[in-house]
Amino acid sequence: MLGTIALSGIIMRNSIILVDQIDRDIAAGHAPWDAVIGATVRRFRPIVLTAAAAVLGADSARRAATSSARWRWR
Repeated sequence: MLGTIALSGIIMRNSIILVDQIDRDIAAGHAPWDAVIGATVRRFRPIVLTAAAAVLGADSARRAATSSARWRWR
């Protein structure tokens, strides 16, 4: 449950940063569609890396908790 809440927070943060970048590009004079495409291309890698790190970290924590629980109850 806590992992789901954490991942939803990361998703919200990334979406806010993406919308902010789109707004900055539009304010700089880019067309709205070009601003969306440009911001998405620039922010794609950081968003994917952040999400992947969170998922892999949660998975390793889950595996550690599962293996320690198995040894504890034997």
